[in-house]
Amino acid sequence: MYLWISRLTLLIVSILTSSLLAEPASAKTGIDYLGTSTDDRVQRCGITLSGDEIVWIEPFLDSDSDIEGRLELEVTERNPSGKSQSRHASNFVGGRLGTTIIAMNRPDEVAVMLSVTDRSGKTLCAMRRSIMLGSVPLKI
Repeated sequence: MYLWISRLTLLIVSILTSSLLAEPASAKTGIDYLGTSTDDRVQRCGITLSGDEIVWIEPFLDSDSDIEGRLELEVTERNPSGKSQSRHASNFVGGRLGTTIIAMNRPDEVAVMLSVTDRSGKTLCAMRRSIMLGSVPLKI
């Protein structure tokens, strides 16, 4: 009887510990997701995804040039209860996108469309990506 209780206790403790420490399989927080740079003036571009219960999506563009252009960011979040969409569009100067952040309660999946063009309409960076985040582990 004692052996059975100790095994059950060990099983419960290991389940609770693993669920507290485990990160959802495809959740990548604090990670840069790179877009496709289509211009020599752009070294890197994409989004940074960070957060846990609240997720922040911030576009970035690394360039040494004094580029001017337009940023368009579209984010679709999907949960079992449905989906919602956020869009942002703005102009930028000096090769810097400025501060643009879309924040949301952590969805199961997020689809991101990023388009950065220069003043003439030439594409500097493009990205279409679906990212599986999974659910946040319960805090006990």
